[in-house]
Amino acid sequence: MSKVVSVIALDKNPHSLINESRLKIFACDFSDQDELINFVENHELDGVYAMNDHAIIPAENVAKKLGLKGINYATSDVLLEKSKMRKIWLENRLSQPKYEIVKSLNDAHFAAENIGYPLIIKPSASGGAGRGVYKVNSADELNFYYPRVITECRYSPTILVEEFVDGLECSMEIVFLNKKAHLLAISSKIKANGSSQVATEIVYPAQISKQNLSDIFSLVERAGLSLGISNGIGHFEVITNSYGVPHLVEVGGRAGGGHTFHPIVSHVSGINYPQLIAHLYTGSFNEVERLLQFEIQSNSAVYSFPVTERSGKIKKIGFNNLSSDSCIAECWRKKGDFISGMNSSMDRLGCLVVLSDKGTSYAVKESRFIMSEFFLELN
Repeated sequence: MSKVVSVIALDKNPHSLINESRLKIFACDFSDQDELINFVENHELDGVYAMNDHAIIPAENVAKKLGLKGINYATSDVLLEKSKMRKIWLENRLSQPKYEIVKSLNDAHFAAENIGYPLIIKPSASGGAGRGVYKVNSADELNFYYPRVITECRYSPTILVEEFVDGLECSMEIVFLNKKAHLLAISSKIKANGSSQVATEIVYPAQISKQNLSDIFSLVERAGLSLGISNGIGHFEVITNSYGVPHLVEVGGRAGGGHTFHPIVSHVSGINYPQLIAHLYTGSFNEVERLLQFEIQSNSAVYSFPVTERSGKIKKIGFNNLSSDSCIAECWRKKGDFISGMNSSMDRLGCLVVLSDKGTSYAVKESRFIMSEFFLELN
């Protein structure tokens, strides 16, 4: 008899309900340990997977307490806190930006003197979404942005002050199976002007040389294994400088956020990414291996985000021209909402996903045309 497969998704405030018999969505504050445990105990589950950084520790706790498949604490801990992650990479002599961990503005100034401007300041653990990440060019800017970083410290009081590496930033979706890494997708990023380090365009696949790809992949495989990821998912961020040297920035113990999880990586790789993750986190490693035996594709996709540095109440917002049949366009803000510039990816106004089998140049051209027709009016 075949096994009935179903997925349960938990969220404190579910955005919407989906009419899909195999997917059930429940409102549950997974930061409330008792509420989460009580919910899981009343459902027959085989494994647990964290869809975002905030869920990593709760997912690990549930897996441990109830004997479910999932991530172990040693790994989940370092995946949530960048200072621990970076220390392990330092001990393993893996390439990364110079950094110091600080707990005060005074210490941050000392670190800045040692590292040199420009530099990046960010929380050790903010819960993702680029919260509190800023590029600073001077001591005055450090004074200005440091309090903003403090407000985004969620799970640790420490802040990272690190070298700004000028180069191409790539994100990678990596699957680890039996201590071996498999690359499903790699993208390159364009970021908004200004201090906030938020990506406005993400292009798949990254247009890099085979040697650069090989160097990046080797680095992230060693980085993931050093953190204890033997069977799991890693969303890696790497910057390659002008000399062709890749530098580790961070890794999330989950798939990339938003539409990266699906449909982007599924389209780019030719592998059903949610299905692969479900097999992986329920311990069905044979099924994961079977999926990875298929040739991993390099199809094209562009993930774009309208942003603004302006502040005010929205009068009008939307896309004027959706010319592509294979695109997804969403506005995350609506008429009447108040916006106040760019501080994290949570301040993006919406998104556009363009999937293509006609090559990267076509996908980029199509995406940029549609984005040029995006409109925003403020009162």
